[in-house]
Amino acid sequence: LRSQPNHYLQHEYLEAVNSPCYFLEFVAQAQQHGLAYLADAMPETSISTNYGNHVAAHHQQVSQGFDRAVREQFLDIAIGRQFRRSLLVHAEQAANALEQPEASGFADMHFTALLDLAPPDAADSPPGEHRYQGRTGKTLTTSDPGLIALVDRLRLTWPATVPFSELRSLVRSHATGLSEEELDTTIYVHLVTLLNMGALQYRLEPAPYQDRISAKPRLIPGLASLLATQQTQVGAYNLWHQTLNPPTDEIIKFVMDRLDGKQTLVALRNQLRTALAANKLRHPSGQSVKNATNLDAIAQDLLQQVLANLQKMAVLH
Repeated sequence: LRSQPNHYLQHEYLEAVNSPCYFLEFVAQAQQHGLAYLADAMPETSISTNYGNHVAAHHQQVSQGFDRAVREQFLDIAIGRQFRRSLLVHAEQAANALEQPEASGFADMHFTALLDLAPPDAADSPPGEHRYQGRTGKTLTTSDPGLIALVDRLRLTWPATVPFSELRSLVRSHATGLSEEELDTTIYVHLVTLLNMGALQYRLEPAPYQDRISAKPRLIPGLASLLATQQTQVGAYNLWHQTLNPPTDEIIKFVMDRLDGKQTLVALRNQLRTALAANKLRHPSGQSVKNATNLDAIAQDLLQQVLANLQKMAVLH
């Protein structure tokens, strides 16, 4: 529990009202209020093949012939799932919902992906092979130039988004001879691959992010005031609804406190340098650098590292 944020401990163990229930019990309660289960906000978590062939085969065997809610319950038991992000609709709309999502819905959306370029699996990996790792630890290894181009475009744009039309143009240059329908199908397959590894983020409108750090960076709305109150009962999230743990590193906290959209990068570097020179902040190595002759360069390097981490956390606006 030591690694868990305070709001998790508050709500999971110290909450006055805390009544866990099975998924089927939750669905029954929703029905009593005129609501119906639509899907999970992370649809990849409902795909049994994402948990390995053994889980998928067993789940298919025991859930055959049952409705979707029961199949979801069986999967919860198979993988030991404790938390869900269920989406509900009015009961009269349930009949309009698809049994399975259609990838063609991606054509109207905007995308991004949080992935890192990882070292190859082996020293003798084929030329042109790329390996990527998502924040869940899952990896993707491919030599497909179209998929590589798509993944690199999305990950380098993070946390901003790229429209489907731009992905179509990008992949078309690596997939000559395909019809428009075949090209779109190829892109759908690529996007589903990223979805299944938990790396893809998508929405109908462009995300309110920039694909590069602003000349006067600021935190996303509400985050600064939430961190200032040191509120333990409310979790912090970025605009992609990903959980944020309050920073504990003193240099990160120092920089974040000054990201109000008014400070230039030079001003931020100077303030960081002054704090290091006054020994109010210590270098991550644990050593004092107040007498260093290259203090400007040290402060600049630290600032760039902090801002890069905050950009990856999707907290810069």
